[in-house]
Amino acid sequence: IPDGVKTIGARAFMGAHLNTVIFSDSVTDIEEYAFSHSYIEHVVFGKTTSYIGENMFTNCLKLKDIKIPSQIKKICDSAFYPISSKLTEVEFSDGIEEICSNAFRFSPGAEKCITLPSSIKKLGKLGLANVGHINVTTRKGMLPEGLFGAINASSSESKDRVITYLTIDGHEYILPFYNAHAAEMDLYFKFLPFDPKRI
Repeated sequence: IPDGVKTIGARAFMGAHLNTVIFSDSVTDIEEYAFSHSYIEHVVFGKTTSYIGENMFTNCLKLKDIKIPSQIKKICDSAFYPISSKLTEVEFSDGIEEICSNAFRFSPGAEKCITLPSSIKKLGKLGLANVGHINVTTRKGMLPEGLFGAINASSSESKDRVITYLTIDGHEYILPFYNAHAAEMDLYFKFLPFDPKRI
């Protein structure tokens, strides 16, 4: 995307045969579905991009890696849903604050390991669904709001997997893949610091 472009309109590159997209530092706004259903394999975000919009990379099934730089604070609903089976890496830099619903919803059985930095404050429902292993660093002892609902799965997907591995501040846990008590757990830890004995 050439320097000087500030806004990429809705569905601007929908279905495009692009291998790599490099955003110039002038790009500040990217509207919904801008690159959905395209053939992108790699994305490099510019220094002024502060969020990833709703459904921006929906059905980009050739994506091989996703690296979220520190200036991006929010990833909106279904930004990368569904996640490609070819994806080898998802990396979050310290600075990301919110991952919304279904943003990184993997296919059942995915063996990906994702590390969330301490800057994360809020996670939406199924925002990191079906991930095999999640590493979390608390923020002043507090878990990100909505963590358990984000890493949960729908009951219909539970036949494909049994457990999810969760590491919080070095403490390791095994959770049921479909956790019927995720909402209650999120409500509890929304107000109280993380206690290893309470999971």
